[in-house]
Amino acid sequence: MTETDPAAINPLNDLIRNPPKDPRQNAIYRDRLLTECEKDPAIASDALAICSREIIWCFDTFFMTFDPRRPSAGIPFVLWDYQEDLVRSLEDHYQHRKDLLIEKSRDMGVTWVILCWLFWHWRFTKGFQALIGSRLETLIDNRGDMSTHFERLRWITQHIPKWWMPPRFKAEKHSTFMQLINPDMTSGIVGQAVTDDFSRQGRFGIAWVDEFAFCEAAENAWRAMADSAPMRLPVSSPDGLGNKFAALRRSA
Repeated sequence: MTETDPAAINPLNDLIRNPPKDPRQNAIYRDRLLTECEKDPAIASDALAICSREIIWCFDTFFMTFDPRRPSAGIPFVLWDYQEDLVRSLEDHYQHRKDLLIEKSRDMGVTWVILCWLFWHWRFTKGFQALIGSRLETLIDNRGDMSTHFERLRWITQHIPKWWMPPRFKAEKHSTFMQLINPDMTSGIVGQAVTDDFSRQGRFGIAWVDEFAFCEAAENAWRAMADSAPMRLPVSSPDGLGNKFAALRRSA
């Protein structure tokens, strides 16, 4: 990740440099930038180019997250420092083809950070392939259930400017059950329940298993992922010591 070029968007040099971290100021910043992008396709094109180089900037400028406890469930995804560190760690491990274990707790936003990070690669990395797993299919994708990964991904696609999305993307064709395809970049994110044969029938840049501590087939799935993806991403809240996630955590 490189520093944003301050000359990239000439009409908005002062605005574009540092997205505000204050939620109210960030919302004003986004409204102004989106207005300029809608008025001038050249500015939108430059903004998209910065997004492709600057993932943290992309989060703070365009990505949204969902919290049903708030009066407005959709809120700008302005990263906290620890979330920025998580994005950088994900990127470092992906680029260096290393496994990464994450122990999560409630309200840390780990799942949303990972989903948006995958979504960013899906948009900008040619040939990117990711696998999302959990112990049941219904935890991965269930239409209308915002606790599932692919319903959240669908929501993300609906809360991003249309010009940001791949030009050939059609939701009815490319956003189906446990599948999100980018036809312009031949990239994809797919889902699969965690069984003994998890990931064996495909090849991926990353295999992410959510709530890995609760997966009964974790041991065999962990071995299968080693042949399918150079980066394995076990993520979970803790569930005692007698499971594969706990064993990996102790050996880290």
